[in-house]
Amino acid sequence: MAKALKKANTVSHDGIFVYIGPSVRGIIQNGSIFRGDRSSVLQKNASAIEFCQKIERLIVPDSEIMSAKKKLKEGGNSISIAFAAVIQKINGKE
Repeated sequence: MAKALKKANTVSHDGIFVYIGPSVRGIIQNGSIFRGDRSSVLQKNASAIEFCQKIERLIVPDSEIMSAKKKLKEGGNSISIAFAAVIQKINGKE
C-alpha cells in the first residue's frame, strides 16, 4: 500500500520543460527551464507563442531533450521545421 501511495504522489508532481529553440531577444531564451504541467508552461509562454506559434513545439519535457536535439540535427521533422520557422520569424522572413 505504501508503494502505491508513493507512486501516486510522484505522478501528481509538476514536470520540467525546456525550450530548445533559438533565442528571441526579449521573448524567450534557448535553454529556458519551466516547471509545471504542459498547459501551465504554455500559458506562461503565451507571448512567445503569440510571436511564433512554432515555439510551442520547441518546449519539450526534460525526458525528451536528447531525442529532440537529435531530431534538430537530423532535420526533416517537426522539431527542425519549427526551429527553422522561428529563425525565419526572427529574421522577418515569415
